This record gives sequence, C-alpha cells and structure tokens, in this order.
Amino acid sequence: MPDILNQSQAGTKASTLGILALLIGFAFLNTQAAPKLILMGLFFSFHLL
Repeated sequence: MPDILNQSQAGTKASTLGILALLIGFAFLNTQAAPKLILMGLFFSFHLL
C-alpha cells in the first residue's frame, strides 16, 4: 500500500469482517436475539461508510 491511509484501511477490513461474522454466527446460535444481532451488524457496517 502506497500511503498510510490505504494501509490503515486494509488493516480494518479484516477486523470488520470478523466482527460481522461473529454477529451472524451468534444470530444462528441464539435465534431469539437474532434480530438485535443483525441490527447491530447493520449499524456497525453503516457506521464505516
């Protein structure tokens, strides 16, 4: 990556995908909390835009 902004953006992609994968996995395990977990994932992903 040529500059510091691109380097930091590339490093945060992995953590963002990891957090979203964990929320989706927990939603499959706990179906009662699934709507809240999916909503948390959406807010987290829209916050990054």
